Order: sequence, then structure tokens, then C-alpha cells
Amino acid sequence: MTRFTSRNLAALALAAGTTLGALTPASLGQAEPAEQSGGQRMVTMRVNSMPISIKFPGGTIAEYVKAVQSQRKDNSWPVNVILGPDTERIVVRPIELNFVSVDTAMDVLRFAAQCEPGELRIDHVSAHEDESPTFSILQKSSDAARGRQELEVLSIAPLTRPTVDGVSRADLAIRSDIVLSAVELALPPGEETVRLKYHEESQLLILQGPPRATNAVHQVIKTMIDDQRQRLGDAGHAQKEMIEATARIERARVRLATAEQTSAMMREKLDHFAELVKQGSVSTGELQEQRSALANANAMVLTARADLQEAEGLAAIIHKKAAAAPTVASDELASLRKLVEDQAAQIKALTDELNALRQQKNAK
Repeated sequence: MTRFTSRNLAALALAAGTTLGALTPASLGQAEPAEQSGGQRMVTMRVNSMPISIKFPGGTIAEYVKAVQSQRKDNSWPVNVILGPDTERIVVRPIELNFVSVDTAMDVLRFAAQCEPGELRIDHVSAHEDESPTFSILQKSSDAARGRQELEVLSIAPLTRPTVDGVSRADLAIRSDIVLSAVELALPPGEETVRLKYHEESQLLILQGPPRATNAVHQVIKTMIDDQRQRLGDAGHAQKEMIEATARIERARVRLATAEQTSAMMREKLDHFAELVKQGSVSTGELQEQRSALANANAMVLTARADLQEAEGLAAIIHKKAAAAPTVASDELASLRKLVEDQAAQIKALTDELNALRQQKNAK
């Protein structure tokens, strides 16, 4: 559910009676990658989510894990797997998968492994989508004695310290007391042997109790993290929309400034030609051409101004969309459409004037 250091993983394995099977020392000791630019991070996420294909003839879970790991050609983003002490020897039936995610490739073990339904526990413990996927595969004991205890170590950092594209988003964080309250509600009634501890500095939740209690807490945390990832994804999309909207505004401002400068030049040139006509230096036909050029320049100014107002209006809607009610957003959009229609009418009127001037010139 999150990135564990080698010390945390070793402690978890010893407490739960597991061994670090297919997890390589290199991946355990791998340092946190330096913060990358937005473009580099997008490439990283695409590599991590790249589908794989595999044709496994059958064998043990350990052999299947190696087959999945071999499908990752980029060694800087390996598939990390923690196997329980008895899990690696479980027999797996032949598997053939085409163009699936690593999550799916690992999850099919629930159905292909030759063990009792529900006996395998497969967890995706990676905290973020832009890091190497890490899985835990454990075999549940068939002993269902009531007094049996399990140890569960869960990280709630994705909930309490969320990030979007590597940037901290405290406004989307869920307070730890809310998470702990949800966990306590999930505990089955009458479980007096459950021990729950929370380490605030590391954001780790440590639970010891019977299997049904640890499973219930695990499902609550998983559901909350899935919901949080959805919100973070929406926030990241809105952030990208705002960046694009800002870029549209800047481009529209440049076009408007250029059009206004051209219009001013055409106005000065028309005034100059008017003086030349009075002096008899140029013909009235040439003066008419300058009037047409000025009308065309003014039309470009109106078009650029309409583009700028539209871009600013869309940016305002995007900014308010997350917090505003749907009706408010609809009203904003309706006002923007009315503004664009008014600008279009002005442009059409100026275009008609320009066409009339051209027809007058052709008639002469």
C-alpha cells in the first residue's frame, strides 16, 4: 500500500513469519529518485503502467513471479514481490495472458494456483503510480482456531500526506483521526484481543488480532486509498486544464496586441492617404483600398478580443468547477456563450462593411 524501506520490510516479514522471496536487495536499497520534470514523470508513469504478455507453461509461484519479472525490459522499474515461506512452492497451472497490466498478471494467481479458494492473499503495496510496483503474496493458514493472531502493518501516508505529480496537496489530505475512526468502526464486535497502534511520524498503523479483524481493517484502508487516488486523479486533471487555459489566455493576449498594433498602423496610413488625396498625390481608389485594409485590421482586433474573453471565461469556469455547483457552472457557460455570440455579431457587421467597400471598389 506504500513504499517500504528495507528495514520496514524486514520487520514486517519477521513479524508475519514471511521471507523476502523474490524481492531483490537492489530494489530494497534503491534510493528515492530525484524529483523530475513534469514530462519525465509522465514517461515514468507510462513505463510503470505498460502492459505485458506472458505464456507460462506451469510450475511454482516462484517460477511464475520470475516469468512476470522478466517481461519488464527496463531494469530501472522492476516488479518487486514478497513471497511467504510456503507460498513459493505452491503449484500454478499454465497461464497465457496478452496485453494485461502487472496487477492483473499477479491477481490471476488467485485462480490459477492449486490451493483452496481464498487461501492466497495478494496485496499491491505500492503507494504511488510513479514507482516500481511491489506485491506481497502470502498463504493463509488453514488453521482457523479462534485464538490465532495476525500482525498487519499498514501505511496511511497516501491518505494523510497526498501528492499530485510529486507536489504535496495538503488540501486533499484526510486527518489521521478520521482514518483511525473508520478503522475502529470496521473492527468486528466482541473482539477483545485486538491491539491497534498508530505511529504518527511514519504514518504506520500496526494491528494485531484475529484474521477477520485484520482483514476488515485492511479492506477499509484499501477502500479509502482507492477513493483518495480517484480524487487525486481528478485534482491532477483540473490542474492540467488550468495550465492549458492559462496558456490559451497568453496566446490570445499576444494575438490581440498584434492586431491592435496593426490596426493603429492602418489608421495612421489612412489619415496620411487622406492628406495625399487632398493634395492630389494619390487617387480616391487608393484611399478606398486603405479604408478596406483598416476595416480588415479592425475585424482582426475584434476576433482577437473575442478569443481572449473566451479564454478568460473558460479559465474562470475551470477554476470554479471543483467547488461550484453544476448549475453555477452552467450559468457561467451560458454567459460566456452569450458574450461570444455578441462578439461574433460585431465581427459579422464589420465584415459586411468590408465586403461593401470591396464591391464599391470593384464597381468603379
